[in-house]
Amino acid sequence: MLTQESFIKRIKQPNSPSWLHVGVDTQDENQLYIAVNGGMNNINCAPIESYLTEIKACAVAMIDEGELFITKNAKPLRIGQGRSAYFYTLKTTSESSHTFRFSFANLFVKWQITHDVSDISAQDMLDLTTDEFCQFKKDELDISEMLINKLHQSTGFSKQLWLNCLVKHKKLDQK
Repeated sequence: MLTQESFIKRIKQPNSPSWLHVGVDTQDENQLYIAVNGGMNNINCAPIESYLTEIKACAVAMIDEGELFITKNAKPLRIGQGRSAYFYTLKTTSESSHTFRFSFANLFVKWQITHDVSDISAQDMLDLTTDEFCQFKKDELDISEMLINKLHQSTGFSKQLWLNCLVKHKKLDQK
């Protein structure tokens, strides 16, 4: 269940596999929607009233404060049943710009969602403990050669792809 805390966390991580966006109906400016990654190139979109009332209040406050805004040349996205919505963009500041940082685990988590692999199964595939898997998903785990091999075996992505991700990750950590 989406809570206000998880809503705020997910909306402030737009490049995360568990991204979440708020949109407004193109025909009714009072109707807000929440769109989430449904995996396998699917977007799940539902009226904000389908969620807890405090989530709508939080979204409205973020819009009113200018933290969420619609870009000047925004194009509507069809959301089904003959409806379309404009989706808000998160205003970034120097403090929040770290949320757009490259995540080493991001590629694996996207693969995990797309292939409907549970955290427990993924943890077993990578031969990690529960704590290590949580650290991995937060990019706090030291990446070893063995883990690179497990990522390659589990996902079928080339070992070189994982090594390139690791190099990019290390370069950003040095900044």
